[in-house]
Amino acid sequence: MLTYWARRAIAFGLAGTVLVPGVPAYAGGGNVPLPRPPCTPRTCEVGVELPGVPGSGGPGTGDGNGGSSSEPSPCTYEMVSPTEGTVGGVGGQPDGPGAWYWKVCSANGVSTSELVRLPSPPVVTPEQLAQRARERITLPSVQVRVNPAGTTLVNLPTWLAMTGGWDPQSATASVPGLSATVTARPTRAVWTVGDGSTVTCTGPGTLYQPGVHHPRAESRTCGYTYRRSSAGMPGEAFRVSVTVSWQVAWSGGGQNGTFDGMTTSGFTLLRVEESQTVIR
Repeated sequence: MLTYWARRAIAFGLAGTVLVPGVPAYAGGGNVPLPRPPCTPRTCEVGVELPGVPGSGGPGTGDGNGGSSSEPSPCTYEMVSPTEGTVGGVGGQPDGPGAWYWKVCSANGVSTSELVRLPSPPVVTPEQLAQRARERITLPSVQVRVNPAGTTLVNLPTWLAMTGGWDPQSATASVPGLSATVTARPTRAVWTVGDGSTVTCTGPGTLYQPGVHHPRAESRTCGYTYRRSSAGMPGEAFRVSVTVSWQVAWSGGGQNGTFDGMTTSGFTLLRVEESQTVIR
């Protein structure tokens, strides 16, 4: 998608901006991050115009002169009508059929753009649209909640839970007549409780509610009982951390598949003390 200033550069041929195939079309060159569209906390809609096919050797790939090339990531193409001055700056209008396209490619979180001449309109696959949608997913942060909070006792059940980090996230990318949706779902939470042990849970855990749950009750969803104190640890506390694993799947155009999983994490500090018995 063209940014406002990129459209201005093509439409009016701004001084100092030279659009050359193979060179990022910004004064000074270099990689330029593109702005992301607005998203809700759980979903994101991405409009993609005339996406191209990376590394397929078919229509829509090439270096602007009809030759095929291998690209490391999906690219999108938007047909544009550059001014005569812009076309003259890149060698003039080539002979034969074709059109000018604004090409945007993303790799490793960085996007680059350039003006290219292609003999035929680019095409897109559902998986490529899904990859574009995946780039727009931002997983929620993890807020760790333990009870008792701050300080607990040896042999007293500790409840492990999180807030804000267990909601599925989705994003959709589309072109006329085709769309693909990517959904990331949390599958498990691995807790490292600080004393050398780990606890694996299949959900976010249950928040302890005073007056509802008994103080010495164990959590039915995710918990741990310490058998030694945190004395001698940095700050006299255990570092309690959790890593959430996310499964990422996509569907669109009658096809479906998966991408590499993602993770999020969070932590808190917890003091564990020995209970003292008072003899009267």
